Amino acid sequence: MKIIFEKLNLCRCVSVCSLLVALFFISFSAYSQKAISPKDFEKAHEKLTNSVSGFIKYTYNYTSPEQKLKLNVELFFIKQNNTVKSCYIKQYDDFMVSEYVYYNDTLFSFSNVKNKILSTQNFTLNPFEERDNKIFIYLIDGSYDYLISFLQDENYKISKANLPDYKNILQGESSKKADFNGVEGRLDTKILLNKKTKCLHSLYQKRDSKNKKSFPVVSEFEINSIELYNKMNPEVESVIHQKYLERR
Repeated sequence: MKIIFEKLNLCRCVSVCSLLVALFFISFSAYSQKAISPKDFEKAHEKLTNSVSGFIKYTYNYTSPEQKLKLNVELFFIKQNNTVKSCYIKQYDDFMVSEYVYYNDTLFSFSNVKNKILSTQNFTLNPFEERDNKIFIYLIDGSYDYLISFLQDENYKISKANLPDYKNILQGESSKKADFNGVEGRLDTKILLNKKTKCLHSLYQKRDSKNKKSFPVVSEFEINSIELYNKMNPEVESVIHQKYLERR
C-alpha cells in the first residue's frame, strides 16, 4: 500500500510539473507574440512623422539596370503641421558633394562634382519632388505611411532581426503585387526599427518586374544616427538658418 501511495504521489508530482512546464511555454509564447506586436511599428511611425525637428545621418543606396549610387547623407529638418518647412541636406561620396537648403519657400542647390560647381535658386512649395531621396523626405513628413503600410499586406511578418551587433531590432517584411507606371510587378519591403528607442533603423524596398531593362530597382536607407524632437531644437534651427545665409 505504501508503494502504491508513493507511486501516486510521484504521478501527481510529474503531472504538476508537466502542467507548470506547459503554462510556462504558453506564457512565453504569449510574451513573444506581444514582443513583436505591430504596435511597435505604429509607435515608431508616430514618433517619426510627429517629430517637429531632428537630425538624421544615413547611407542611401540605389541600384537599377541603368544606375548604381551610394551616398552619405546628413539631414536637418523642421516641420510644421506634419510638413517639412525647412531643411538642410548634404549628400556626398568620393567624387561629389551636393547641398540643398530649403528656407522661406526658397530652395538653394549647390553641387561640386569633380571640381565642377553648379548652384541654383528656386522659389517652390514642393522642393523634394525631383530629388533622389524624396522617399525619405516623405517618410519624415508623413506624406506616405512607409513604416506601417506593409501591415496592410496579407503576407506581412514581423520578427526579431538576426543582427549580433544590435539589440532590440525588429524586422518587418512584406511582398505584394504593384503597378509601376503601367508595368505590373512586385514590391518587396523590409523595415528594421529599434524597439527600445522607437526609431527607424533601416528601410529597404525592391521594385521588380519581368521587364529587366528597367527592373529591379532597389532603394535602401541605412541610418547611422537619428535624433528626433517633439519641439523646435535650437541647434537644428541654427544649422539650417546658417546654411541659408551662406547660400543667399
